[in-house]
Amino acid sequence: MLFFVETSAAVEYTLWFDKNLCGIWTETVTTFLGFLKSKGLPVVISKTVHDEAVREIPNSVNHLIDKLRPHSRGQLRALMINKSRERFRKFHSNVTVLSLQGDVAAVNTFYKNLLNDKTTKAKLEQIRQFKRRTRILPEDSDMFILSEAISLVKKNETYFISKDEDFCAFKTEIKTKFNVSIEPVQTLLTLKDRL
Repeated sequence: MLFFVETSAAVEYTLWFDKNLCGIWTETVTTFLGFLKSKGLPVVISKTVHDEAVREIPNSVNHLIDKLRPHSRGQLRALMINKSRERFRKFHSNVTVLSLQGDVAAVNTFYKNLLNDKTTKAKLEQIRQFKRRTRILPEDSDMFILSEAISLVKKNETYFISKDEDFCAFKTEIKTKFNVSIEPVQTLLTLKDRL
């Protein structure tokens, strides 16, 4: 059993300043990862996820502050970015970073095939509109990260922890096609009870 943490969940873990200024799911992700550590269950990220998370932390912090404390000064932002980077270093010291190579073409084909079904195509369109992207398919980097997690399935039962709708909205289809269990951060506490 292996737990692969995707970029959105890794960044969510870092968004903690105090009880009143943190990400919506930060406490859930933190509790779940602490549980996995206490049970000795392996948690991994890919080098791709690591690099994306490092780049994404300032944007996520700024978005969170704009939402919760829109009139705050730059000093709070800088302090929280530093705090988030510190939490990421702590997170990084408790996970294994792997260099992985997956079959991106298979993932790309999978998502293109979702366009053949009216229901899954409608989901993809909703996600496209929500994320304000021009194309209906997920970003290339998201497909690459999913392919990295799929590469782990041959040796391990793989759980993919994410809050990205490009994965979470298709958890049944991904499980059926690739045997990867997508675990939305919103359901981590119920997963904890099942383990």
